[in-house]
Amino acid sequence: MRRSVLVVALVLLASCGRPDPPDPRSLGAERSAARSQVQELGPTAWRRGDALAEAANDLCQSGQQNYKVDEIDFACTLGESWLLTGVSTRDEVAGDLRAMSEQVARLGCEPATQGSSLGDAQRYWTDAQDEPGALPGGRFRCADDVLLQVRPLSAAEPYVVPVSVIGDLTGGDVGAPTLQEFPDDVEATVRRSGAVLLWQVTASVEYAVRE
Repeated sequence: MRRSVLVVALVLLASCGRPDPPDPRSLGAERSAARSQVQELGPTAWRRGDALAEAANDLCQSGQQNYKVDEIDFACTLGESWLLTGVSTRDEVAGDLRAMSEQVARLGCEPATQGSSLGDAQRYWTDAQDEPGALPGGRFRCADDVLLQVRPLSAAEPYVVPVSVIGDLTGGDVGAPTLQEFPDDVEATVRRSGAVLLWQVTASVEYAVRE
C-alpha cells in the first residue's frame, strides 16, 4: 500500500511545473513548416501519378515521466499517408522494388535503423517470389528528420495501416488532434485494382517539441 502511494506521489511530483501541451491548431508557423516538410515526400516525389487514397493526422502528445519512463514534456506530430500505384504483373515486381528503393535514395533518405531498408523485400522476392503485398517495408530518415515509411500491399494483401498510429510518445494524446482517415472502402479499392503490388507511403515529423 505504501509503495502505491509513493508511486502516485512521484507521478504527481513529476507533473508539477510542466508546461501545458498545446492544441495543434494554435501552432501556426511551426505547424505550417512541418506540413511543408511532410508534403515534400507526397505523390509528386514518387512520380506515380495521383494518390489512390490519402489520409492525414496532426496531434500533440504528452510524454510520460515517472519512475519507469522519462520522456520529453510533449511534442506534436504531423503525418500524411498516400496509397500509390505499383505494377500489375508479377514479372514487374522486381523492377518496381528496385525503382522504389532507388527513389528513396534519390530523395536523400537513409534507413532509420539497421535492416530497415527495402533490401529484405528485394531478397525475399528473389529467393521465394511469395505474395508481393506481404513483403516487408522500410523505415527511413529524410531531410529535417522526417520519418518515411514505405510498405508494399496488393489486391491479395490489401491491409492499409491507419494514419492514426503516428506519434511515439506514450503519455497520451492532448489538445485537439486533427484526423483525416482513409476512406472506409480503401481496402476494397485495393482489391478492385487487381494490382500485384501497390505502395503505402507515410511521412511524419515531430514539431513544437518541448523538453
